[in-house]
Amino acid sequence: MTITFLRLPTAAFRLAAFTATRVTERPPAVRAQPRQRWGRLIGLGLGAVLVGHGAAGAQAASNAVAVAPPNCETYQRARPRGGDFEQLSELFGLSIYRWVEADYTRYHDFLLACGRSLPSLRGDVPADVWDAAVAQSIAQLKEYTGYGQGRPRTQLDPDTPDYTPTFRKMSCDRFTRASIEGWAGNAAPGKIEEAPFTVPVEYWNDEVWQALENRLLECERQRQSPHATRTIVRRVIGRQRDRYYWEIDRAQEPRRNRKSIAWAQEQQRQEVEEMEKFRREHQARLAADPCNRTEVRRQMMDAANAMARTRYNARTLVDLINGRTSGLEPTPGRSCIFTAEWSSGERGVVLITQRKTHSVTI
Repeated sequence: MTITFLRLPTAAFRLAAFTATRVTERPPAVRAQPRQRWGRLIGLGLGAVLVGHGAAGAQAASNAVAVAPPNCETYQRARPRGGDFEQLSELFGLSIYRWVEADYTRYHDFLLACGRSLPSLRGDVPADVWDAAVAQSIAQLKEYTGYGQGRPRTQLDPDTPDYTPTFRKMSCDRFTRASIEGWAGNAAPGKIEEAPFTVPVEYWNDEVWQALENRLLECERQRQSPHATRTIVRRVIGRQRDRYYWEIDRAQEPRRNRKSIAWAQEQQRQEVEEMEKFRREHQARLAADPCNRTEVRRQMMDAANAMARTRYNARTLVDLINGRTSGLEPTPGRSCIFTAEWSSGERGVVLITQRKTHSVTI
């Protein structure tokens, strides 16, 4: 029997654990097109709330992750002949300001399918232009929500409250250029003394600014103001965003810190779980490995100690642990890797190969 004794450094078997976080960006959105006749017919006619319908009458859940279209028949029965895009939030179960490209695609496919299965849904829109009309409606909706307008949309936590309906509950008397430009009263420029329009300062994110822009534009149109254009209103709102940017950012900092701490704790928890899982699996493999059987370890330890005493008088193995089968030796016999502990206090890794022969080589 031949026993080849090889001492390897512990560092050669060092285990490295890595934790990776994948950041997924939303696909680029298509810039909205100008309003046209067919798009308006669908945007105002089809994009409406199911009045009186129980499922659609509920407020959109802030933690919803995708739109949930109703069936075509219910949609056809309940849709009014007018309305605004905000009503789609209730109809499809998710705030329109939180739709992503996949949600717009579902809405698009829903309108196409319903237009084919219920010709009366198209109204006076000819079948051969229905696809174009639906596409125009989607473009209008994207313009309305600010999706794909050149500004990245804030990544919101699922539990972030939805304050976009707040403005629609208030009279248009509250929404004038003067009231918006002077909402902080006599405070110093950039200083917000209280929650503007009842929305807490820390929650003035992209969707809230966009909802305010839409409400001001709607009120300006109701007043038949000469300034009732998207460009002018966007400029008014944009000045306020720039003016209060740092004040709002400071108000949001504690929430960001809490989120970062929670994220770090979650990562740590996952790492602990992964390491514990690895430990259990490793122990299970060791328990099932023939090299780790008590009689095998003792046999190889006795043989290795005998060789060590013969060749290295001052260096004696005292124990072999954590034995596992090695695939490094293709020849017949048994080849095992062990963690070795010497009487000197050193630890290392040894590869012991046992062959059926009468020669001994070290």
